[in-house]
Amino acid sequence: MLQQGEGIMCICGAPMEAYREGGGGYERFCCRQCGLLSRGEMPSEEETVQWYRESYWKQFGQEQLGTARENVCRHVMERIIIAHQSPGLLVDIGCGAGALLKCGADRGWRGIGFELSRPAVSQARSQGLEVYEQSWLPCPLHAESADAVTFLNVLDHLVRPFDALKEAWRVLRPGGQIYIRVPNGPLHDRVSRILSGCGLNHLTVMHLYGFGRRALSFHLTRLGFESVDVRTSPPTQADAYGFDGKRRSLLRQFAKQMDWIAYGAMCRAGLDRWGWGPSVEALARKPFASVKER
Repeated sequence: MLQQGEGIMCICGAPMEAYREGGGGYERFCCRQCGLLSRGEMPSEEETVQWYRESYWKQFGQEQLGTARENVCRHVMERIIIAHQSPGLLVDIGCGAGALLKCGADRGWRGIGFELSRPAVSQARSQGLEVYEQSWLPCPLHAESADAVTFLNVLDHLVRPFDALKEAWRVLRPGGQIYIRVPNGPLHDRVSRILSGCGLNHLTVMHLYGFGRRALSFHLTRLGFESVDVRTSPPTQADAYGFDGKRRSLLRQFAKQMDWIAYGAMCRAGLDRWGWGPSVEALARKPFASVKER
């Protein structure tokens, strides 16, 4: 977002409208032109880095080591391989314990990961993976050195997501692929408003930004990427946050099952390309010909 006078302007240049989550919760902003959602109050980049360095692994390390997301990693590599059949260099941003890098290595790809959490980096390195304990910005990789750059449930956590995408453009070779997976921001926002009245809005997800099909398509095209394909992403094969027997976990388990049923129905009907599901993914390509960066 950009501050301009008394209003809040989106990065696309259009004004953003303010509203309250669930009618009285946290302030959010929505761009009516590109569909981008954002939190009203943003942490500083230093605060975000500190949280991932010190707290992230304590809260979410267990699910990073499990098998809940293996199906998503396989799916991501399959999509990249279809678009870029020869193995190359895969760069994973916010790689966690290296699950996607390991999946790529099993298919002949060389992988490099960037991760802020020291325990996550140690876990990834124990598997022989090349992972650096640092932020993606600034990136030490040479221009046009990577064949694929991935943001797997990362982009909506970043304070500067569009700078991160520009850096991905810089390091990608012409013809290289960018893959993004995020919660479907507009869907979660609408469902959160509905569920807030009965205290169930914890089943929805909203981080710093909310990206949906329209926002991903708009901004990837704006930044110069082509062949932009946005669709519903498959759910993880299990609840990545575990089951503790409480009502909240039972509801999460039920929501997971409904997610799988809905995803299967959408795929059979060809509706996954509309990006209506709880998670969406985008695959796009840096053009082979030189394009002026926008």
